[in-house]
Order: sequence, then C-alpha cells, then structure tokens
Amino acid sequence: MLIRTLKKYQPINFVLLIAISILAWLNPLLNSELKGIYIDPDPMPLYSFVVYLLGSAKFNFLCKIIAFVFVMLQGIIINGILNQYNLLGFRGYMPGILYIILSSAFIEFQQIHPMLISAFFLLFAWERVVRAYEKENTFEAYFNASFLIGLASLFYPNSIYFLIIIFLSIGLNRAGHSREFAMILAGFITVWYFYLSIYYLLTNSLNFSGVDFRLSFSFPRYHDLVLSQIIVLAYTAFLLIYATIMLVGYISNLKIPMRRNLKFLFLWFWIGIFLLLFTDSSFEIIYICAIPIATLLSMFFVNFKKGWVIEIIWVLFIMCIILNAAFPNLLKV
Repeated sequence: MLIRTLKKYQPINFVLLIAISILAWLNPLLNSELKGIYIDPDPMPLYSFVVYLLGSAKFNFLCKIIAFVFVMLQGIIINGILNQYNLLGFRGYMPGILYIILSSAFIEFQQIHPMLISAFFLLFAWERVVRAYEKENTFEAYFNASFLIGLASLFYPNSIYFLIIIFLSIGLNRAGHSREFAMILAGFITVWYFYLSIYYLLTNSLNFSGVDFRLSFSFPRYHDLVLSQIIVLAYTAFLLIYATIMLVGYISNLKIPMRRNLKFLFLWFWIGIFLLLFTDSSFEIIYICAIPIATLLSMFFVNFKKGWVIEIIWVLFIMCIILNAAFPNLLKV
C-alpha cells in the first residue's frame, strides 16, 4: 500500500521524504562522537576551502546539518529530473526517497564529504545530458555537462571518470558528431584552465594538490564492514539482479528517451563500481551509485504486479536500511 502512495505525485509524499531523511540521519545527528566533516589530508582545491571554513571541531554539528540538507536536496533534485522529463513512466517521490535511504547505508560517510559535494555537479550534468536528447543543437548541453563534471573534479578528483559516460552515451544512442566530442573536452578543460590561471596569477605557481588517479585493486578496506552493512549490500545486490531480470521485457517497450536515460544510468552505475574497485575511492561512492540504483528499484517496485510480494520485499528493504542507519552496532561482530 505504501508503494501505491509513493508512486503518486502528491504533497504528502514530500512530507514523507523529509520524515524519512530525518529518520535516516537521526543517529549521526545525535551522536557527538561522529565527525561532521571529512578532513582529507591532501584535499582538492575547492574542498580545501570548505575544510578551511568548517573544519573546526566547534562546527561539527553544523557540518552534520549541512550534510543532511545536502542529501535531502539531492533526493529532491533526482525526483525533479526524473519527473520533469518523465523518465520513469510515472511521476512520484520514490526515487528520491530510495536515494536518501540508500546513501545512509554507511554511517561513517554521513558527513560533509568531497563526494557528497561533487554529486550536486554530477546531477546537474546528468540533467544537461537528458536535455540534450531533446535538442537538435546538442553542443551547448554537452559543453555544460562536461563543465559541471570539471567543477565536480575540483572537489573530488575521481569525478573526471564520469566524462566517460558522456562519451559512451553518445556512441550508444547514435553516431556522434566530432564537434560534440570536442565540446565535451572543451568544457572540462575550460574549468581547469581558469582554475590554474587564477591560481597562478595569485601565487605565481601551479597547484595540483589532491589530484590523484591511482589504480589500486585491493580489498583491505572492505574488512571494516559490520554485519548490518553486509546485509544491506547483499540484499540490495539481490534486488538489483532480481529487478533487472523482471524488467528486461518492460524496458524494451519503453519510449526512446526513457531507454536512453537507462543506458546513461547503467554506465553511471558501472563507473561507480569501477571507482570502488580500482581507485582510491571507498564506500563514499554510495552517493553516486545510489542514483542509478534508486531509479531502477523505483521502476521495479512500481511495475511489479504481485502486490503482496512486492510489499514484503519493500518492507524488508526499508527495515534493513533503517536498522542499519539507526543501530549500526546492533549486529557488529
């Protein structure tokens, strides 16, 4: 019954989104031992400015509030993009709500983090790409998208890999124009050109501090997962596989703009997995992977026909996420 409510575009669901956001962030907000901001030992240029402003311990609670507002706003932006362009076949608040509860799976990253900030720019870049599909002149849209990814990289260096999605999404949907590829490169280069130029004029030197694209395939950081987080990840992986199998026929019958967007988000998801496995990124990447996951699961929950089955699956999913967020040490071993 809750799924039927969430698939509707009505004010009560916006209230529910806020309530779920508060519930998912209640533990980090109330736990004074948890840090409100990630202090990177070698931060990117713009994130170093954020740390300079808010890095003091006296701003710890304020940082948590800011991070909480950021996540809630990102959930609203995801809803706005999907609803405005009708990319799911229905308009509702479920994708934003799923994003908020998925991104709260790792309490240690419920703080101001460079990935959290760069996610804003990646979301706006996604919106520019979606808009490009509806225009004959796509050059401006692709330039703006890559420009936004460039801004994201000034907070989180591995954001640069999301340029790959734009390049591949053009080739997957149609024969790309050479000027489109050139505009993608120009948008990204423009950001770094202005940043390095301004920095050089102010300091008479160039600064590449924090720029690190190491490829380091290793598993040690995964040993820190507690049992409740493992359960959340395992159940989410099961749902993703199950949802993909159940939606294969449905997706093939969707309108072209919807299929294009799903291809884009499919690439988005695998870029996130790549960053997790092969770079120095860790589980903060949940802020990125949660976007395509929330979109796919929303389609699954809304379009699955067996009402009582899907309600049970939904309730179990919500229980796993909320219990992990509210009581992260309950199943700690």
